[in-house]
Amino acid sequence: MELNPIYEEIYRKFWQQISHLGYKDYVEMEENLSGIDLLELHAQTEEALARTKDLYVDLLAWFAKKKIGASIQDPKHHDMAFL
Repeated sequence: MELNPIYEEIYRKFWQQISHLGYKDYVEMEENLSGIDLLELHAQTEEALARTKDLYVDLLAWFAKKKIGASIQDPKHHDMAFL
C-alpha cells in the first residue's frame, strides 16, 4: 500500500475543512483558534536564534569534540541524534 495517496487525501480534506470553516488559510485558522500572532512569533524566534547562534555553535563544537572526537566541521546530519 502506497502512503502518498492516503496522505494526499487527508491533506485535501484538511484544507477543504479550513475553507469550509471560513478561514482563508491555515495560518489564519491557527491564529484565530490559538490567539497567537504567528508572524510575530516567527519574528521573535528568529531574533532569539540570532542572539544565541554563537552560544549554540560553541556548545555544539564542545559536544562534538567530547562525544565523537570530531571538530564542528566533521559532524553530519545523522550525528546530531547521537550528540
